[in-house]
Amino acid sequence: MLTTQNLIGFLKASRPINLLISFLTFSVAAYFSFLYSFQFLYEPLFWLQASSILIIAAAGYLVNDLYDYKIDLINKPHKTYVNIYASAKKFWTLYFLLNLIAFFLSFQLPFKFFFINLLSIFLLFTYAYYFKRYAIIGNLIISTLAALVIISGGLLKHIKLPLMWMTIFAFLITLIREIVKDVEDINGDLQNQLKTLPILAGLRLTQFIIIALVAVLMLSIPLPFIFHYLLFREFLWSYLASGILLVIIPLLYVLKILMYHGFHIRKYSKVSALLKAVMLGGIFSCFFLK
Repeated sequence: MLTTQNLIGFLKASRPINLLISFLTFSVAAYFSFLYSFQFLYEPLFWLQASSILIIAAAGYLVNDLYDYKIDLINKPHKTYVNIYASAKKFWTLYFLLNLIAFFLSFQLPFKFFFINLLSIFLLFTYAYYFKRYAIIGNLIISTLAALVIISGGLLKHIKLPLMWMTIFAFLITLIREIVKDVEDINGDLQNQLKTLPILAGLRLTQFIIIALVAVLMLSIPLPFIFHYLLFREFLWSYLASGILLVIIPLLYVLKILMYHGFHIRKYSKVSALLKAVMLGGIFSCFFLK
């Protein structure tokens, strides 16, 4: 029997803020796919795929917590839900139920979406069960899944040039955040013999890698502005302004934290929160692309 505490635990474990970001990302991709129109909101295909994405993502968070709850007790006891809000058995039951619902929804979709959704379910499970414990490959899997959200949005109708930039942005910002989270979790990961990048390469090298990736992301922000001018002789000032304000400036602050406090693990939780805000800022700035 489910209790109110169980339901609260399931809700928290599903990461509603992250699900909202995924929905907004998919919606922006759909906006471009429908040729800069909100007509996608009236399309059943959009809502079926959006529902599938959210359900699959929620299930992915659940299975990740199931395999990591001992590590989470060390790294973030205040964000541990398995065996505290509900038993592992109840979490597994919900995980399989969500994937069953996602499979049923995906079965109603064209094969390209069905394939992407099944691939996502497979990758999320193998990530939680195995690949999360190894350097880089787990980070790349999650970054690829973030990019797939945008790709599936583009497949609704038309693949437009801005979607390529959105895909690159989503991949890079997710990769950076995943490495940052590995630094946050280094204590619990060490005790459980994981082989993440900070453990294998050390904090100093990982810090330099994160700084380099943030610098690459910052330098890439003006590229759509430059390419659009070269192709169409038109300046996208609104995109550039929003990109500077919502992405580059927060990333400069991230660089400051990393360069001056890069060996203080607790500072990485602040970096992680800032990167989540940058994700939202990047999504918003993409609205001004053409």
